[in-house]
Amino acid sequence: PVALTGWLLAIATALAALYGLRGDIGGKHPSSVGVAALYNSVARSAWAGALCWLIVACVSGWGGFVNTFLSWSPFVVLGRLTYMAYLIHMCLMNIYFQSQDTLYYLTGFNIAVTFMAVLVATYGLSFIFMLGLESPMIGLEKVFLPKRRKD
Repeated sequence: PVALTGWLLAIATALAALYGLRGDIGGKHPSSVGVAALYNSVARSAWAGALCWLIVACVSGWGGFVNTFLSWSPFVVLGRLTYMAYLIHMCLMNIYFQSQDTLYYLTGFNIAVTFMAVLVATYGLSFIFMLGLESPMIGLEKVFLPKRRKD
């Protein structure tokens, strides 16, 4: 009962946080100032709470097919690559924009080309850094910190 209640509450909270402003975005049913203020003050914490339940449920063995799906081995590699991209993307953007000799004009084409260039450069460097920095550390971790058996 606890796991089912937690899952139902987390799903309802996540959907409310995700679709809470649907009427405002479509323009058909705009929210009042009070409702918008309540949504803006609570939505991010509610989303984080729903994700916290997902993590706790998966670690505690209540994850079911969600845990099976999220534990799929390609997600591990993609997670490492994405985390490395998260760590280095701001450095690349700072290097790019601060090395500009002329003004950067915000046109749709300039934004699209810059986005693609930074994306490709970020993930290319992320792959190199993942192979050169993170993978050796994972190997050392496996050598010096052997996995404990679950009894």
